[in-house]
Amino acid sequence: IPATLILKCSSAAASFMPVILFITWLWWRPNHVAWQRSDQANWLFDLAMAVEHDLPLPEYFEALSSGQRGMTAGQLRTMAKRLKQGAPLSTAMEEVRFLPPYAILAIRAAELSGGKPLAAVLRTTGTELAAESRSRMEVLSWIVYPLAVWCLWMPLIAVHSTMIAPRFKEIFRALQAPDSVALN
Repeated sequence: IPATLILKCSSAAASFMPVILFITWLWWRPNHVAWQRSDQANWLFDLAMAVEHDLPLPEYFEALSSGQRGMTAGQLRTMAKRLKQGAPLSTAMEEVRFLPPYAILAIRAAELSGGKPLAAVLRTTGTELAAESRSRMEVLSWIVYPLAVWCLWMPLIAVHSTMIAPRFKEIFRALQAPDSVALN
């Protein structure tokens, strides 16, 4: 294989690298948010059960933090600390940005109204977060699949147009075939 063809192929493949990086970012960011929403929904379901069984929430969050790492563990410990200081649950969650703003507002409304039990609001908010996670993943699959197919085909087309088609053109010319048959 001549070195010029290898260089043409590698430069054609390198030109698709920004597209591949963009698709990777496009896949990662919504996936990260969707996974985060799914985790938050699970936390809310667990928290609803803790509230229903009248577990002390500061100790509950401290126990949960021991099984976590990184930012989540720090958030849980901070919430436990704020609850021990007497802050409402919604305020503790808002300070550590544990949930999206609409979820915190729903929890705050349940705390202030006293009419609807907090556990029911936590469960409903968890259901909404789970649905949001599913819809994000679905939309993501609609977007990423065609882009992934495109990214897989473009290098193949580049290789074909820089290496394979010129060889066939040479073969047809060697056979002295008419130009209309040769690949252009």
